Amino acid sequence: MVVRGEWSNYERARLNEYGEMLRIASKMVWSKEPPWKYHIAGRGRKASNDPRALILCLLLKIWLKKSYRDAVSFIAASRDLWDTIGLRKPPRRMDLQRAMNRSDRNYLESLNRKIVDAYRKKGIRALVR
Repeated sequence: MVVRGEWSNYERARLNEYGEMLRIASKMVWSKEPPWKYHIAGRGRKASNDPRALILCLLLKIWLKKSYRDAVSFIAASRDLWDTIGLRKPPRRMDLQRAMNRSDRNYLESLNRKIVDAYRKKGIRALVR
């Protein structure tokens, strides 16, 4: 139970909780090859973020149960998470939507399952029930 007037401690703990999930996810995602490649045959504009960073943003969107716009807003405001995610600049809404369309649902579900299992093994209460 949160003591009256101590919501700042609760918010800080929630941020740390998602930060810990992101650190575990980041190790798993960045140890693998990107799920897709940009610049096929040198066409298109240069990608602002690595696909693995966008996958981590999508996982954060799913964990927070937010819309694309809300997730982008949260990520842009949480600059301390950018290094963990591997972002060079905040993604736009359409970047996340394109990433979701390009990524395989089974890939995201299996990755989420592995992350939650690793999170539980550390002895920390899991976010996903």
